[in-house]
Amino acid sequence: MADSASIAPLNTPSVPAIPAVDDRWRQTHLGRLMGSALRRFDARVLQLMARNVEVPLALSNLAARDQVTAAHVHITRHLALEGDRLTDLAQRAGMTKQAMAALVQQCAAWGLVTREPDPR
Repeated sequence: MADSASIAPLNTPSVPAIPAVDDRWRQTHLGRLMGSALRRFDARVLQLMARNVEVPLALSNLAARDQVTAAHVHITRHLALEGDRLTDLAQRAGMTKQAMAALVQQCAAWGLVTREPDPR
């Protein structure tokens, strides 16, 4: 007599259907919202620089002609009130010392910042 074995289908787990991608989180992600706010802030600062009579005329003209960029405005965000060393400023801004030096040189030429010898 032959062994009687029952044959049953393998229980393979069913593959769930891939849901439609929901990208709504991308629009409300905190990083995106903060980045958007920062871009609007920078644009507004540049707009005000172009129109403010208290801003030196040369700087105002540069801002009006889009010569002053957000990168130039960012320097003031990272600059300590008592002044800073170029290397510290670059580190806080996440830039190389060389790139920061070029920006600071432009800002100094425009009267946005002043450069002084390091007393240390």
